[in-house]
Amino acid sequence: MTAKETLVTAALLGTENHTMEPLKNIDQASQLELLINDALTKEEAAPESRLLSAASIVFQYERAGMMLLQTDTDTDFEISDEDTRPVVSDRLSSSFRRIVEDFPKLKDEWFVQVDKSKNKLPEDLLPEVLDFLASSKQEPVNPELLKRVLGPRGVWLCSMNPEWKILGDAMTPLSVDLFDTGDFDTRCSALSFIREEDPAKARELLKNSWQENTPAERAAFTEILKNKLSQDDESLLEFALDDTRMEVRQAAGSLLAFLPDSAYSKRMKERFDKIVGIKKGFMSSKLEINVSFEYSKDMKRDGMNQKLDYVQGEKAGIVVQVISNINPEIIIKSSGLSPDKLLKLITESEWKDTLLVGLVQSSIKFQNQEILLSMLLSDIPYLLEIEMFAELESSQKEKVVANWIEKSNGNLIAAHNGFRHIECINRMDYPWSQKLSDKIFTAMQKMLSEKNNEYFLAPFTLTVATFADSSILDRLDKATADCAYLSDSSIDCIHSLITLRKTILASSPSS
Repeated sequence: MTAKETLVTAALLGTENHTMEPLKNIDQASQLELLINDALTKEEAAPESRLLSAASIVFQYERAGMMLLQTDTDTDFEISDEDTRPVVSDRLSSSFRRIVEDFPKLKDEWFVQVDKSKNKLPEDLLPEVLDFLASSKQEPVNPELLKRVLGPRGVWLCSMNPEWKILGDAMTPLSVDLFDTGDFDTRCSALSFIREEDPAKARELLKNSWQENTPAERAAFTEILKNKLSQDDESLLEFALDDTRMEVRQAAGSLLAFLPDSAYSKRMKERFDKIVGIKKGFMSSKLEINVSFEYSKDMKRDGMNQKLDYVQGEKAGIVVQVISNINPEIIIKSSGLSPDKLLKLITESEWKDTLLVGLVQSSIKFQNQEILLSMLLSDIPYLLEIEMFAELESSQKEKVVANWIEKSNGNLIAAHNGFRHIECINRMDYPWSQKLSDKIFTAMQKMLSEKNNEYFLAPFTLTVATFADSSILDRLDKATADCAYLSDSSIDCIHSLITLRKTILASSPSS
């Protein structure tokens, strides 16, 4: 309970019926707690006076936003640059509080609309926005977008409050020194920034600090090299393959697999060619698997685990690791088969499960749109279907969802893997096209009319209301208002969400 809530309770009960005692475990800074409790325990003051004194301290705290730092010396604070932009409309600024309370997923749309308006946020709203972003479990807002929306005053505020420092760091270039002096998270952020600005410098920093870093740090820092990865990184990554720790070797091998001309990729391709062969016949082709190989020191150096826990045995585990570290594009090119024909041969093989697991992992890792699309459009069940779907580009996701709707005759829940399909759509947390929105709404109308969909209906409808094109909002509002299988609270929530989206969109200059 906050100090304000505690004091309001005391005021409602009356000082005659409520003992004025020091507050405990209040949700405020410790220094503020001392000031409040000092006011509450002044014996020479009447109870009413103590309560009012404490309340005035809380009021001043809320007006100020934070307690000033205590110092023995004079401190010069920088003054914020002036933001001369006009203030956004009352409708757009007031809608933020509703987003915080009930619909945090609308935050991205709200930031985009504020940015489009070319106006600034009200000064009294800035602390609320910063508090929400600093404590939010949602995905962070794009730093450039955030900087434009907050303006110079918001950026300045981030530098004044330690609780908002994480936001300021996201908008401020990081120095090389922080990689040497910061904690683990700071060093990761600094190396990521340096890698973006100067890939060679990041590589040099990692190489020079290699021996001083712990194995966990070496693995984490190596993974950061994935951004702007190039053939210039091969030497350092090959060096990392000689590390004594498996997690470091695996991190290095995983990146080398993305370099088709690297020695590592060639070694993996040689292993694949020895294990998997295609026997072409006059009428049909067949996959042949050769498992006469033995686990070797070279495999260990390349980060392959001999004891991988896999249901079909150790050899199968190694086959999975080999396939998962080869770009499916290479497999398709060398086999001369289309993704659909390759999948057909795999499903006809006795090693179907092993080969599919390896191909799925490889397609997810390399985000191979061709294979992922082919697999998700097929009728083959996949345990990692949601993870596969997540790696598709937006346009490909729309093709897959449209296909699911067509195959199920609009009854998504009743379809094979229907529950997972609903979960995939629930994770499409970006604006949908009008075409897809219409298809999903048409399918949803069937769901709204059937009792056995109650468990999935409310969250799915909220997802549609959040991300579907605005052209279906009125129809969605009407369809859900008449639904017998949604609770009154769910209907009210959906209606409120739709109303809020309309308010945000109506505040945009383009509306």
